[in-house]
Amino acid sequence: MTDQGWTAHLSRNWKPDRIRGVLGGVPELAPQDEEGTQRPYKLSYRLDLDADTDELLPRIHGALASERLWYTLVFSHGCFLDVLPYRGGKGKAIRYLSHKWSIPLDSIITAGNSGNDRDMLTGSLRGIVVGNHESELASLRRTPHIYFAREERARGVIEGLERYLENT
Repeated sequence: MTDQGWTAHLSRNWKPDRIRGVLGGVPELAPQDEEGTQRPYKLSYRLDLDADTDELLPRIHGALASERLWYTLVFSHGCFLDVLPYRGGKGKAIRYLSHKWSIPLDSIITAGNSGNDRDMLTGSLRGIVVGNHESELASLRRTPHIYFAREERARGVIEGLERYLENT
């Protein structure tokens, strides 16, 4: 069942057709397959593997900002770019539910392995970065409330949960 409050929250100032138009003029971007990747509140692109992301991502921000569009960019796995509503993202969804259900943020533990998990790993939330994480999360290594597991995948999540349980 769709949460109508979340849908209304996401919809504010979300203009996917205008965003597609702007990003259609960026030759280093190609939309991902429609099957399973494109959603009403997520536009997914693949970056040209030869693209210099240090130059490209600021250029994309500039192009979207110059059109006064509200958005969130999520770069992951070194080649994927998702454009979400400004109010969207995994971390913002968790914060929305925390507020809606009166669950303190410091009672929530998240886990991830790539850049598209970054916003739910930071802030007041406690996070677990599993051992098979992408390099784009390495910069979080000294962030309070984030545990870097040695184990990969589900075993890394269990390792992180055990660590948090030890410290409670």
